[in-house]
Formats: sequence, structure tokens, C-alpha cells
Amino acid sequence: MLRRRRLCPPQVALLVVPVVAASECVRWTAGSSSLFPSEDEALPGSVVFESDVAGSCSSEKKKNRSLAAEAHCDVWWRPVTDDVIPPMPELAVRLPEYDVGACRRGGQVGVVGFRGDDFGVCRVPDGRAFDGGGFDILQARQRLRTSGGGGENEERSCVSKGGFDRRRRRLSALVDGVSAEDRGAFERSTNRSFESLATALRDDADDCYVEAFLSPSRFVPHDTLNADGAHALRTVVARRAYERRVTAYHDAQEEAPQDEEHGGENRTRTRTLLLSSWLREGILVLDYAGDAELFGLLRLVAGEDDIPAPPYEWVAREVASTEGDPQFAAHVDSFATVVKVWRFLAPLDQRHGPFTFVRGSQAITDDKLRWVFDYSTKDQALREPSFRLEGNADVARSSPFVARCKDTAEAILPLSNGDTLVVADTSAVHFRAPAQPGFLRRSLRIKGDNGGGLPRKDPFRRGFGEGGAPLEE
Repeated sequence: MLRRRRLCPPQVALLVVPVVAASECVRWTAGSSSLFPSEDEALPGSVVFESDVAGSCSSEKKKNRSLAAEAHCDVWWRPVTDDVIPPMPELAVRLPEYDVGACRRGGQVGVVGFRGDDFGVCRVPDGRAFDGGGFDILQARQRLRTSGGGGENEERSCVSKGGFDRRRRRLSALVDGVSAEDRGAFERSTNRSFESLATALRDDADDCYVEAFLSPSRFVPHDTLNADGAHALRTVVARRAYERRVTAYHDAQEEAPQDEEHGGENRTRTRTLLLSSWLREGILVLDYAGDAELFGLLRLVAGEDDIPAPPYEWVAREVASTEGDPQFAAHVDSFATVVKVWRFLAPLDQRHGPFTFVRGSQAITDDKLRWVFDYSTKDQALREPSFRLEGNADVARSSPFVARCKDTAEAILPLSNGDTLVVADTSAVHFRAPAQPGFLRRSLRIKGDNGGGLPRKDPFRRGFGEGGAPLEE
């Protein structure tokens, strides 16, 4: 049986701020059905979830009611394979009146928790629980208006209800702060005018789009603005904001008094080398030296002190290859830096399906920016905001970035002396290599709602050296 009491906590925000509230895409409706869509798409009006699976979190019983998709939304099941962190994408639907989502495993529809011990755990009616993957999750997106002239979603909702003037000032400041070098790279890569896009963002983007642009949401749909290069520009601005933040944090640490008794000067030199390698390659492979050392490293790559503190609870993960695993496809997790952490306690090789990474592919280069721009105008970006390297055949066929990544992808293997720490920026291209039958990839991950390493925050926030507050104007 499902532990219903644990699945009805007070309402909290989803892991990542969504473009628009996915929960507004579904509603409870009269009637009951045991039929669930077997295909990926849950068409508008379809019954996609039985209310009696989730139980009732209020005094009024909700039996004989089912969940239906609204006509102005796209609603679908998304596979979540083993050890995919975070296990809930930002488009995950929160069931109306409940603080849980809908998941599906083996024909059974259950609930997946959004916080606490139930975070990322799918529980189905026969009592089984699947932790961190191996199920489908229901997700949705409202169809956003593509221009300022009305359309079918004129009344769509923003996530917030105020503060829009402040957000517009912040967006203007970010756009105005783009360097001449980056403006040139943008125009070379997209064949679009930077000034024309800047004007459109200031004058034509509505409040909901501005809010979404400044959020951690991985992709913001808008036919007109993305065709003008908005997603490509968002990628540039987020990367430069990150680089400024981590550099300012490192410089402030370097200027602080050094504890010579504990090797202060050597530690500073080590931090400098680590940060240089991190910014250049996007990955660190080191001997694990304890949670305290990891805490210092994570502060370095976050560019701030405000991160989860040790001791960390490490959870064992075992990954076996399954046919059609979406993680086999090379991809980037987001337009902005995402920090993920693994520990490997034993040797592994290609037979185990290792984590595979393209060093340096997180950097802003002309070929990457062109690929980002081209992909952001395709339908595949709407359904899976973690852009797949070859998700669109036309883009992949003509992309120097795709060719470069395929040529330079590298299996990341543990160091020979045992406990190995891997910290990776998964805004770089990476994938899970297929394993041979009978082989498992075993690792340890940090437990909790942490995005697989560090929680995903506002990617445009200021860094330590500027007071730790978000950029306002």
C-alpha cells in the first residue's frame, strides 16, 4: 500500500522554477476510468490519472474523479531512467490539491514525491517504490504566446504576481552588460543583429517571458524571440555571470588572511589551479579526500558559501543498460552551469557504461553558439529542454560543434587508487555509454533535493565579490 500520509506534505515550490505553472495544465474532473494513455502523448481532455491512486489530503473524498489535461497545454509522459538527477524535470506536474506528481511504472500510475524522504521516489498502488528513476513522470507545458499580439493564451499565468518592473530593469542591465566580444560572437554565430534582439527584449517581451528568461528554466519557448537569438543570448549571459561569480569568490578567498600553519599558501595555489582547470575543461577527477574537502571544492565551483554543508549522506546507485535509455544520447543538461557529483569506489571500464564527457564543451564558442541557436528554433527543444546533440538531424548534419563533440568525447574512469570523486559541469556535452549485458555502473551520489550535486539557483545572480545579491539594475 502507498504511505498516503507521507505523500501529503504542505505545498512547496518545485525543484526548478517553471516557465509557467505546469499544474495549471491539469484539472480534476468528474468520472472515473481505468484507461491510461499507452502512448507518450496525453491529448487534451484525456483521462491521465486516477484520483483514488493518490488518496485524499483533505476531509472531502475525491473518489470518482480523474485528472484531465487542459486544451491549451501539451501534457505527456517523460521517461526517467535510473540515476537521472534531478529525477523530476522542471515541467513536472504537481497534482491539484496535492504536493506530489504523477508517475507511471509497468502500467500502474502512482505518485512521486517533491521533497523530503519521498523526493524522487515513485510509489505505485501495489506497494512498490522506485527511487531516483526507472519510471515515467507526467509533465506539461502551457503553449506560450509567440508574439505580442494576443493569441490563444492571452490569459496565461506567470509564476509570480508582481515585481515585473524590477525584472525588466534587471534584464536590461544584463543585456547592456554583454561585452563587445560576445556581441560579435553572437552575431557571427546566429547571423542576427544583437541590437535588434536587445530592443525586442526590452520593448516587445511580455512580463511572463521576462520572468521566464531570468529563471533557471532550461528553455523558454518563443518562436519570434528565439528566432532572433534569445536562447543563444541567454546562454552567453548565464555563462558570463557564472564566470564572474566564481572568479570574484576565488579572488576574495585569495585576499583573505592565510593560515600558514595549515598550508594556507599551498591551498590557495591549489584552489587557483583547480578553478583554472574547472573553467577550462568543465570537469574535475580527483581522489576523494572527505566531505570537508568536498565542501570547499563545491564552494569554489559555486562561487559562494551558501551551499549545503557536510556531512553528506551518500546513496549507492547501480545503473544497468536498458534499451532506449534517453541518457545514451549525448546532451547538455541546461543552458547554464549545472554542478553534479559522483563517487566511484571501484574500477570500471567501457564494459560498465561509463559517464562520458566532452571537455571544454561548456564554454562559449562560435560553433557551440550556432548549434544552440539552431536547436532552439526546432520542435525538439519544446519536448526536451536538455538539448540532445543530435536530437534534430538537420541541425546535427551541418554542425561543426556536433562533429567536434563526437570526435572528442571521453569516458571518465575512476583513478587507479580507489575512491574517486568526479565533479562535472553538465552544461557541457555528456552521456551515459551503453554497458555490456551483465555489467553495472556503481557509484555514490549525495542524497537529497540537490540537482545531483548543487541545487540549481538563479543563474544570473551576483557572486561573492559583489555582495551575494541578485543583479538588480
